[in-house]
Amino acid sequence: ARQIHPAISEDEFSDQYRAAADEALGSGFAGDELTHLLYGIYRSLIDASAHFNLTAITEPGAVIRLHLVDSLLPVRYLAERGLIKDGARLLDVGSGAGF
Repeated sequence: ARQIHPAISEDEFSDQYRAAADEALGSGFAGDELTHLLYGIYRSLIDASAHFNLTAITEPGAVIRLHLVDSLLPVRYLAERGLIKDGARLLDVGSGAGF
């Protein structure tokens, strides 16, 4: 049987996300608003995974690193090269669960 890890609190998520984001992305990717929005995505993924096989990855740290932080890596790459203007909106297409 598939094991679904229970969701962690927003405070726990924030601590884990900020640590992972700082390490992989550098500064600018762990603000309060973004962290709160990503927690909502995380909760939705975990809640839906109880009913649908959306991902085999449900351990909180792995979800943060392999789904959320990983989905932001192209933003860092593009920003470092000056290819994103302030206020730009981006869409990640083709990342499985839609991150």
